[in-house]
Amino acid sequence: MVFEPSLVQLALYSLQPASSYVNDYWQHIEGKMPEIKDMRFFGDAIIIPYEHDRTVISVALSLEGFYVKADNKMARFVALGCVTDFVLFDKEGERQQFPPLLDISIPPFNDALNLCVSAARGHLLPRFHGSLWPKFILPFIGMEAFRQSLKKRDLDAQLSENIIPAKLGDTTGLAGETIKPSDDLM
Repeated sequence: MVFEPSLVQLALYSLQPASSYVNDYWQHIEGKMPEIKDMRFFGDAIIIPYEHDRTVISVALSLEGFYVKADNKMARFVALGCVTDFVLFDKEGERQQFPPLLDISIPPFNDALNLCVSAARGHLLPRFHGSLWPKFILPFIGMEAFRQSLKKRDLDAQLSENIIPAKLGDTTGLAGETIKPSDDLM
């Protein structure tokens, strides 16, 4: 896509979350699988501009998860989906329209996309209820604080013991691989 970077500058504009939709499975299995020790998520994010309403833009995040039991055996978890709508504000707090041609490689759109992906891809996450996922992904108003929280989480994960998944057949997709926190896109 083509876009003039001069029209959107990080110092003048900010993205703020308007709403979020989560399709989760974790609440269904909570209490039924107490042997779960932790979970890993791998995700991809895309930005979807609305043609009919250029004041809203969506970040759609698809996740594939794996859970690790107490005996260090890994199995595939269910896919999760999250769609978060964002609105654009200028420095005076006025809601702005998104440009007709949007380049997600420039701020503030690249920050939103990078944070979404890096929050999910290859990171160690503790157990949590799926309903809390929007609260984990939405602190874009304080992006620096969010980055620091990600770094702290990853540092804690690196200090913990690496878990090597047991070979569970073709259904795991990660048999024999070591899952480590990733700092890509940060």
